[in-house]
Amino acid sequence: FGLYSPDANKGNSHDGRDFTKAGTLVTALIYHLDPNTDCVPPHLVRERWSVTEANLVIMNCKLVICQIIEYLFDTCIDHHLSHILRSCEAEFKSLVNMVKHGNGADALSPMDTAAAKRLGVRIRREIPEFLATRGAEGVFTQLKQTLHAKPLLSETLSLQSFSFVQILLDLTSYQLPALRAYAFSLLFNFLSQPSSLAKALHMTQLLVLEEDVAAYYIAVEGTVTLLRLHKWVMVDHEGSVHEAVDKLKQLRDFCQIKATQTAVTRHQDIVRSAGVLSCVVRFLELPLETTVSEQGGERATNDLRRLLFSACYDFLKIFVKDNPANQEAAFKNINLFLVHLGVERVPCANAITAMIRDNRVIGAQTGEWVVRRFVNMIVDFGRKTKWLQF
Repeated sequence: FGLYSPDANKGNSHDGRDFTKAGTLVTALIYHLDPNTDCVPPHLVRERWSVTEANLVIMNCKLVICQIIEYLFDTCIDHHLSHILRSCEAEFKSLVNMVKHGNGADALSPMDTAAAKRLGVRIRREIPEFLATRGAEGVFTQLKQTLHAKPLLSETLSLQSFSFVQILLDLTSYQLPALRAYAFSLLFNFLSQPSSLAKALHMTQLLVLEEDVAAYYIAVEGTVTLLRLHKWVMVDHEGSVHEAVDKLKQLRDFCQIKATQTAVTRHQDIVRSAGVLSCVVRFLELPLETTVSEQGGERATNDLRRLLFSACYDFLKIFVKDNPANQEAAFKNINLFLVHLGVERVPCANAITAMIRDNRVIGAQTGEWVVRRFVNMIVDFGRKTKWLQF
């Protein structure tokens, strides 16, 4: 249907040829979702919601239609985001040229002039700050226009006196769980299109500097390597375990480069965007058999698995350090991490402490069971530093 038509993407209009076709497609699809097109006698209207052999064919068709419309919503969000990012790129390029060549320097405000002087030979590292002070107005104006642009599905869209909201509400009455779930999902997306775009924009990370782009490729390569090694790590293949440990150490060092805190945070964010955290969680979900140690604690019986888990928690400690977004992402798996609390030579406690440190939001979310777990560690194994730091 030409949803990514090159001709449409050349312009800045949201009503390009691709979305004209998308609108035509949606209208035809919604026609088949309309309950009035089911040709059901009035006295059997409620029976069409039941799962029967005949109704199941219609339900599956409606399910596939909902999946297509949900894909169109995602396509629309991508299309709007592309305009925002193109606007940001244009602002960035114009600012770089202006600062490099001195074009229009006399017309800059005192704040901009000071920023331009401060750039000097460090222009490539200081340009994000300059972009924030000079280009924010244009970027956010574009964002505001995009958020309030004409939605993919208009609220006034109706077929045979049934609005799209009514059609979706009718679909939620069907006794097919998958169809009901998609209907609720579409209803939520339809009623919150601007917020869906804002959420997608919040999850988008702009790689301004060439170093950031190179860093992203390093992080992605690390993710691919960990994914490749997972099946071999599951069977305790010694070479694969050591390779995974080395890669985790590299990514850990990558998150604590000797630079400014801003650069460290950028690298941490890039590693999160590349999906390394999900790979680490998959490793930690592997079983770790333990036995009672001479000191009364738990000792891992599998040294290879313990070595891997130790590398995972060493990585997590640096990955979340002074980074609220990474702390929040990692803390979602707190129940998994607590399982390994108390296992000797597995620095789980240090990683958990780093996830909560200086983060009031996560501190408020920390349940009583987490605190009780650490208190039990102190009672059972003594006042060790790793427990007291929590």
